[in-house]
Amino acid sequence: MEVERVALSFDETTDKELFWKDKLLFYDGLGSHKYVRFRLVREYPKDYITFDVLRKHGLHGNIEGVMQCKNQELLDFLQRDGIDMTSTSSVKSDNSSLAEDSEYTEGEVREVVQTLYERNRDARNACIAAKGYKCAVCGMDFEKTYGEIGKGFIHIHHVVPISSIGREYKIDPVTDLVPVCPNCHNMLHRKDSPYTIEELKSMLNRN
Repeated sequence: MEVERVALSFDETTDKELFWKDKLLFYDGLGSHKYVRFRLVREYPKDYITFDVLRKHGLHGNIEGVMQCKNQELLDFLQRDGIDMTSTSSVKSDNSSLAEDSEYTEGEVREVVQTLYERNRDARNACIAAKGYKCAVCGMDFEKTYGEIGKGFIHIHHVVPISSIGREYKIDPVTDLVPVCPNCHNMLHRKDSPYTIEELKSMLNRN
């Protein structure tokens, strides 16, 4: 995808309900968020971008939501026109909306500054030791659900987001951290001041 515009108001969005599976979440978020408009640049066959294939070409860790790709090896792989290394299908570019006389330029150098907040792995481990690997909201247990590949997998939610503090601080693994599954983790952060575990549990039970 290519970002066309950022910080759109709700009134500037299109297809307002079309892609929302949960209409209640859609209505709850009206007017409370800024939106981004994307343009489809390229479409890949599913078997071209499996985790196994992406990891062979430089992906580290897991993809969680929309992320910017900064790994040059992976970018080179994804940007190879018409080459499919994993199946008989081929990568196709979406040029249907491009005018024949359009001119495009590339290569502009931009400096991107990003603020990263370090997570303490020992604090994560202490949280898991105290509370286990089961999601505190929905009860999801990845090892029970997926077997061996799910063993030891869980997200750790910060009750108070690190980014809202903006400085180094002491953390209590029992009171400040909570194990949650990726779905619930995303839902907790559906607003700038995250929902509490109890609030999200209530929504889950209500629905």
